[in-house]
Amino acid sequence: MINNTNEDGTPYFLTANHCGGNASAADRYAWQFYFNFERPACGSGTAPQNQVITGCKLISTGPISGGSDFQLLTFNSDVPENYAPYYNGWSRLTTNPAPGVSIHHPSGDVKKISTSNSIVNNAASINVGGSIMPKNSTWRVTWSENANGWGVTEGGSSGSPLFNQNGLIIGTLSGGSSMCNNPTSPDFYGKFDYHWENNGTANSEQLRPWLDPTESNVNTLNGYDPYAVSVEETIFNESFEGSTFPPTGWTLQTAIADNTWKESTGYSIAGDPPTPINPQDGQKFAYVQWQGEQDQDEWLISPVIDLSNKNELAMTFYFNGSYHWSVTNDNCDLTLKARIGEGTWADLWTELDFNWTSELNYVWNKVTITNLAAYEGKPNVQFAFVYTGKDGANFNIDNITLFSATQGEQEPLSKPRNLNATLVNQKDVELSWSAPGPFTDPNLVYYATSSDLNSLIWATPERATLFDITDFGLSYPAEISKLIHTFYNHQSYPWPDNTFQFKIYAFGETTPLYTSEPIEAIHNKEVSHDLETPIIVTNNFYVSIVPVDESGHPSSGTKSVSPGTGHSYAMNEEGNWEIYDDGEDAYELIISTLIAGASKISYNTNNNKHGLTSTIDLTKVARIEEDQLPSQKAEGTLSGYKVYRNSTAIATISNVETTSYIDENIPNGSHWYYVTALYSNPEGESVPSNTVQITLTDIDNNMLNNVSMYPNPFQNSITINNAEQLNRMVITNIIGQTLMDVPLYGLQTEYIPTNKLTKGVYLITVYGKNGERKVSKMIKE
Repeated sequence: MINNTNEDGTPYFLTANHCGGNASAADRYAWQFYFNFERPACGSGTAPQNQVITGCKLISTGPISGGSDFQLLTFNSDVPENYAPYYNGWSRLTTNPAPGVSIHHPSGDVKKISTSNSIVNNAASINVGGSIMPKNSTWRVTWSENANGWGVTEGGSSGSPLFNQNGLIIGTLSGGSSMCNNPTSPDFYGKFDYHWENNGTANSEQLRPWLDPTESNVNTLNGYDPYAVSVEETIFNESFEGSTFPPTGWTLQTAIADNTWKESTGYSIAGDPPTPINPQDGQKFAYVQWQGEQDQDEWLISPVIDLSNKNELAMTFYFNGSYHWSVTNDNCDLTLKARIGEGTWADLWTELDFNWTSELNYVWNKVTITNLAAYEGKPNVQFAFVYTGKDGANFNIDNITLFSATQGEQEPLSKPRNLNATLVNQKDVELSWSAPGPFTDPNLVYYATSSDLNSLIWATPERATLFDITDFGLSYPAEISKLIHTFYNHQSYPWPDNTFQFKIYAFGETTPLYTSEPIEAIHNKEVSHDLETPIIVTNNFYVSIVPVDESGHPSSGTKSVSPGTGHSYAMNEEGNWEIYDDGEDAYELIISTLIAGASKISYNTNNNKHGLTSTIDLTKVARIEEDQLPSQKAEGTLSGYKVYRNSTAIATISNVETTSYIDENIPNGSHWYYVTALYSNPEGESVPSNTVQITLTDIDNNMLNNVSMYPNPFQNSITINNAEQLNRMVITNIIGQTLMDVPLYGLQTEYIPTNKLTKGVYLITVYGKNGERKVSKMIKE
């Protein structure tokens, strides 16, 4: 399944066109899609076959002959929560990724995973099973050995996704020659980027209109879990893997000692064939054996759990039972209960609350409980799983987790940014990067972030931040391409309406350069808005919040600052901007702006102190009390960096001021690098930085002398001859602003469209695969 930019859970399914692409609508109506078809443990256990969706419709497709071989389907029904659906993210970037994986079902078998350290663009056309796929439409993948063996693909793997190092889909399997007795032969995956809009001009030949319905034009999109609950802290977990039962601290309360809760490594339910019951995870689980003659009332009670200072609680667990005996016949029930101290047990959930069907007999189903507000902050809470009934059927439970959830989506440990690789001689690679920061884009400028939130304002009719990008080491002219703002809905000042608009004004002007469509604010969330056409500014500018409701709500998150240091303004009755500072109180709106096309300069060293004050109404202001502030994840203390080549650590750097490393005497071939940040208090390692690739070959150092670019002057295109050893071309203007950055694919002749460039003088830089470069000055007429 695959995500779309609405992130609304539309049940899209991506596969290859040659996998039934010519089927009729009636045939597709009968297609079946199996979920969680995997063994509970590596190499052992039975995969469930009763989590099935039947029926689909064809949305769009591209042929294998002359195209990139894809089809996008949508299921005829939504996917049930207990199937735990996940909508995979995707990337349409065309640069060669770092190592990746394929998840597939060879010959219809249970799930398999194959790993690769070599995924490269196939610049030439390729014959796949007698069909000619165009140049640059496929990834060429060779598989690599790991600790579990050497993964390959087989017949039946076709249409399966290829994931990059970030877990995003970049292609679908069309074919190849890898097999168990020939693991080093390549496979070919139709490229997601080619699927996007290169198979034809109609919507029925593209992914773009379906997977980007918001017309965001993003290159990557993360995956979407519609039922995920983010976790700040795991408070309690029990998966019954210990040596005793009940586990330490747990107690039994039983009516029939021989038929109460027990542990098991697995058993079978009688039938033809028998139904195996295996652990949901690990080696053991807990279950109750039904009894036909007496009433059962069997309690499995947790230890006392201290939930002092814990909030936004949630619990997950897995259960497994008989729909027929517990729902249809109602002979038995499974109930989750809770109590505080020695108080009365309260029901939290029963199996009747769960949306399951007869198809889910004896299948592990995940349950998420969030109605736990009554237990937040209590020092002595217990939970109990209670089996009641007579002449019923077994119930099984496993993997119980209680945690504190948070709405925040920040990574707990920030990663290094802006990794670059440069070949400093024929065998040494110099890496350089930026230290971790709150945002991954260095040109996202702001005077306050969400972590500074301690107050709110709802000034009318507009409030704004006055930006001076020289404060951030950037110069004018510049493009504004994205606006981000954090809102806060205070319980004492609730929003009557959550709708607002963004506006952008040039400094000293009252007519906006840009006005957004109405947007809905979300409490304590960063609301991000992409400008379809970037706005060019040549001087300081205001970014304003315009509430639709005359009350001034939704209220804006702010940071209280010292008088004379803020950059926030409010519009007065005459339509002019006045500083939001009365000499005693001042506030900084939590607004961020993404700047593009600006040159780097030295950072402005002024201290931003000003003497401006105003008599503007500052009554629409509120402080946020400490207990109402959003909980912040511990960022830890940066202690160093770890450098990786081809997924293997090659260096650990203990000096946090060192943000470069030279990898010496590396062998010929393609190499992928990334860097992680190391932390103490708490100890940990961040997710990887961006990945960079560099290729070393024994080629003629003077090969760039043979490269030619023409015509000069040019109009709508530039031709590059003898381009076989080139991998990139960059076009900048005469003040150094990058206007085009184009990957090259090793062809003898490359044609670069330049119709979007205006008339003028440009510097054209081409880069060789070993880091060499050649610069030419060219003129567009």
